[in-house]
This record gives sequence, C-alpha cells and structure tokens, in this order.
Amino acid sequence: MFSKDRFKQFIKQCYKTQTAFADETGINIAHINFYVTGVRNPASESLAKFYEAGLSLDWLFGGECSMYANNQKGEQLRKQHSPNELKSNQEKIEKIKELINKIKY
Repeated sequence: MFSKDRFKQFIKQCYKTQTAFADETGINIAHINFYVTGVRNPASESLAKFYEAGLSLDWLFGGECSMYANNQKGEQLRKQHSPNELKSNQEKIEKIKELINKIKY
C-alpha cells in the first residue's frame, strides 16, 4: 500500500520541498500535493518518475530496505544523506546511553 508518510519523508529528506521534487520528476506540483495528502494514489507513470528521482518503490510501499532506489540517482542521494543519518543515529545512541547510566546510578 502506498505510504503518504514515507513519501513525505523522502521528499523532505532528499529534496527539501515538494516543489523541488516536482521539478526533478516533471510531475505537476498539484499532483505531488494530492499524493502527499492522500487525496490520490500515484499512477504507474508517476511511480516510474519517483524511481528515476531516487525513491525505492519497495520502501515506499512496504517500508522494507532503504528509501533510496537501486539506480544512479538513488546512490547519489544515499551518499549525500547517509552520513547525516549516521551522525544523527550516533547522537541518539549516546543520549540513550547517558539516560541508562543516569537510571543505573
């Protein structure tokens, strides 16, 4: 099932705005907004453009694997954004460790 939440997450993380994503895909901004709000589900032509823009359809529909498509654009986005994800996750782990230590002692 199409996940508008995962779709929004990908756009925000990789393209920052719906307009930038619409420009990249050539899809009308109104249609992007329909998908983001759940008014409509994307047709196969739009899904193909999502994939070309680096979005993994497996992740979009099932939440499995990486959000990045297994293509050149997906690899480019992964390289741009993965270091930020790693740093963020490491910071979260450190905060959790600190909380655990406070609870223990």
